[in-house]
Amino acid sequence: MISWMIDKNDIKSSYLFETPEKQGKVPRLWRISINDWNPGRNLGTLERIWERFGYEYVNGSNGDDWDICWSHELPYGPGVMMKSSQYDDILKTPLKPHQRVNHFPGINYLTSKSFLSSSNRDLKYILPGFFFPQNIDAFKKYVKENPDVRFVEKKKTNRGIKLVEIEDINFDQSDKYYQKFMERPYLVEDRAMDMGIYVLIASINPLRIYRFTGDIWLRFCRDPYYPFNASNVYSYAISDTRKLFYDIPELNSYYDHFGFSFLLTLMNYLEKRGVNITDMWRKIDDAIVQSIMRSEPGMIKETYKIFNSSHHFFDLVRYDILINETIDPHIAEVNMSPSLSTHTPTMNKNQGTCEQLLLNTLRLLGAGSSLDLQSEYDPFAYEMLVGKKNIAVDPRTCADNECHKNCNLKVCELCTSCLSHGDYDEMRRAYLEHTRKGDFKRIFPSDVYYNDEYLNKMTPRNQISLKWFHQKCKSYPEWC
Repeated sequence: MISWMIDKNDIKSSYLFETPEKQGKVPRLWRISINDWNPGRNLGTLERIWERFGYEYVNGSNGDDWDICWSHELPYGPGVMMKSSQYDDILKTPLKPHQRVNHFPGINYLTSKSFLSSSNRDLKYILPGFFFPQNIDAFKKYVKENPDVRFVEKKKTNRGIKLVEIEDINFDQSDKYYQKFMERPYLVEDRAMDMGIYVLIASINPLRIYRFTGDIWLRFCRDPYYPFNASNVYSYAISDTRKLFYDIPELNSYYDHFGFSFLLTLMNYLEKRGVNITDMWRKIDDAIVQSIMRSEPGMIKETYKIFNSSHHFFDLVRYDILINETIDPHIAEVNMSPSLSTHTPTMNKNQGTCEQLLLNTLRLLGAGSSLDLQSEYDPFAYEMLVGKKNIAVDPRTCADNECHKNCNLKVCELCTSCLSHGDYDEMRRAYLEHTRKGDFKRIFPSDVYYNDEYLNKMTPRNQISLKWFHQKCKSYPEWC
């Protein structure tokens, strides 16, 4: 008899379990893609993972029920709907509580290169960007205040970068944008590089962000940076002729001889040269968190234009990070649907990392075991995984203020008897993510941001979430 559950947080009345029927314990995947090459490349690694997890392929367009919808493209808006009716089908019926889609509506607030750089010029981790004709006045003002700054010209769509003289910039080219050039990059074996860091946004409002610690992706310029020649883009831009980790003898020896990851190899390389690794990662994590926090309002707005809840969505992105001589990180871009393909002999060496990344992602989201799947349909299975005691925090405050009778008191806002259904459900999801995080590190919520400067800027749901994580951290160091 579980009589103590009968209150406002009764698991039977929770929004999590509005799906009336239970399914067989076979996970079901709806995979959609406009471009034919995706299933064999970006989605090829995924196929192996789905098969190992026992996923059954279904088609939501035919009315099939599904658990995960995985799309390479952003599956909302007229741009994709005109190319594939499957995208329109996502919007035809309300999503069921157990269904998850791998892109947030509005993720392009973060992943649009020109928008991110032009909308966040005041963020120290982003090199200021400008696109025309909208930003002509802002550009001229910036150049006047920073006469020594150089700019690179980039295409809005994808590749293509070169240093340009200010007098050669064409304000009529709407397909391009211009971004401050990062001078004096940190060099590895005489070459500029970028670090590909995988980040999982598991939730917005409340925001939960995880960084994959299993490995990173490293790319190096084809040519040495010095002697510097502005006309040689291969010395300062990562192009299709880039060098990879395996092409750098000192780094590759760690992989060949000992099997070390790219991450551990690079950290050892930097540490031997006096770099404070802890401080570097503190700044990188802050760059990731700050950029997502600034993008979250747009993501919330776009999500609630279409859906009545944000918990159906997640996003696995890759941050391409540049490091300068003083070990300050700068976000080059954020990739939606980062490449997980291993379609060349060299890339095949990275297959294990891609598979572990996806394995950890599905596990954290609760899509990686039959028990996790069953718990989405069965409230008693869910209660076995996370109960009220796992959510309850700050016993002294709740008891001393008799918060079960005084929910109007501000100090009682975290007590389980005073939580809204929505906040309670989000805390349960957050608890399960913590138990499943594997090689992911939660970088937000974090006590780093537990101060008035950040709390006062947050949505009420983000405030509650951060305060709850703070209390979990006070009681359990592993939550910090």
